[in-house]
Amino acid sequence: MSEILSKMQENLQLRNYSPCTNKAYLWHVKAFQNFYSKSVDELGEAEIRKYLLYVRSNFSLSQMKQAVGALRFSSCCNAPVRTLELDPRLLIYQALVPVIAVVALS
Repeated sequence: MSEILSKMQENLQLRNYSPCTNKAYLWHVKAFQNFYSKSVDELGEAEIRKYLLYVRSNFSLSQMKQAVGALRFSSCCNAPVRTLELDPRLLIYQALVPVIAVVALS
């Protein structure tokens, strides 16, 4: 396990996150690293955005929110993702706008 993942796991445990959240967050950060075959500390905002678009198109909205939370949490472990403002409410809103528009036209 990389140094960032180890720090992240320690911080999750210190903040008393549930074991399920711990496992999900670590999985998402590992998946993010595997997506680019690089360490999370070598990746920046452009890579995060591209990865989140991939998650949005291939996974459920719940997993999308988990990925956002995991990447946001990884920022406390000295990863460069700390500079990116990720608001899951905005992402949910953007996902629901087409649905709301269809319902309004009905």
